[in-house]
Parts: sequence; structure tokens; C-alpha cells
Amino acid sequence: MIRNSSLFKRLSGEARQELISLSTLADIPKVAYSTKLALTVYPENTRMKKTFWSHIEVYQMVESAALTIRELGVKPRSVVAMVSPNSFESCIFFLAVQWSGAVIVMIDPSLSVTDIKETIQETGATIV
Repeated sequence: MIRNSSLFKRLSGEARQELISLSTLADIPKVAYSTKLALTVYPENTRMKKTFWSHIEVYQMVESAALTIRELGVKPRSVVAMVSPNSFESCIFFLAVQWSGAVIVMIDPSLSVTDIKETIQETGATIV
């Protein structure tokens, strides 16, 4: 539950009430902490710098990806299977699919092809 999160516990009483009053993800940029850090991406190559993303930047990426997903024909309640390792892009795609109203099924890419096929069939995913 959101009220048990470390972020929620650090907010002032007024900020807590504002957060509780949000009804959708689309409301997040309207709140005072939308420019605060949301994600930090640590590159595998240690010579590269960490990348920091604010809530508003993540929101814009998710919104843009969701629009593209809808334009490609993904309809609300469609079941989308995603076979991908953990990455920043996977996070954005995961949120974008949900934003578009579709259901996402995460599949571990280290599974065998047979197991991946079975998972897709069992979940009824129509898009991979």
C-alpha cells in the first residue's frame, strides 16, 4: 500500500493528502514533487555516467510510448507479452502498455523457447 512506502513517510501532511487525492497516473505531473528524482539508471559499462530521470520526464516518455502503442493497434484489454531483460526501456514499456489500457505479461527471457510459448498460450497474449 502506498501509505507504507518510504516516500510517503517522508512527505509532509499536506503533500500526503495531495498524493492520496491523485486518481490517475496522469495527475502526477501536477503535484509539487514532479521534478524530483524518479529513476536512476546505472549503466553496465562503468565508464559511462549514471542517468537520472524526474517524474515528469518518466511521465512524458510513458505517455509518448503509450500513444505509439495505441497507434500500432494495441487496444484496451489486449494481452501483450513482453520477453525482455530488466532495463530502463522495459520499465517505460511496461508502464506504457498499462497506460494504454492493455494487460502486460512479463516473461523471463532466460526461459526455454518451449516455456515462453507455453506462457504466451496460457496467458492468451495476442501481441509479443
